[in-house]
Amino acid sequence: MEDKTGSVFCVMEEDTTKYEWMVQLRPFNTVFQTELLAIREACLWASKTNQQVKIWSDSESSLHSIALIDTKSPIAQQTQEILLKSTNIKLGWIRAHVGYSGNEAADVLAKKATQEGIPTCIPAP
Repeated sequence: MEDKTGSVFCVMEEDTTKYEWMVQLRPFNTVFQTELLAIREACLWASKTNQQVKIWSDSESSLHSIALIDTKSPIAQQTQEILLKSTNIKLGWIRAHVGYSGNEAADVLAKKATQEGIPTCIPAP
């Protein structure tokens, strides 16, 4: 488990998990990359719905990177493109480890992803 990391998102509705996405990344991938990838994939999922969606992340650095006009991160740039085309998606920051059910579910899922996630390769930073 120490040499793998998981990137995940879960869709919550009234404290119930409705959908889960998880992948397993390589040891050289950073926490920043895993957080950005999860946000990008959540945005991609949300872009296919006809509903207003709020995506919460506890990664301030990832949200900041997505908000930067001149971001250098390819994953953040891809997320920006999705958001420009999808007016139904809003991003927000949430404090980690304080009992928010969706955040706690994502933490549990991230641990599971290190063992059971679909192996995925993204370039090293």
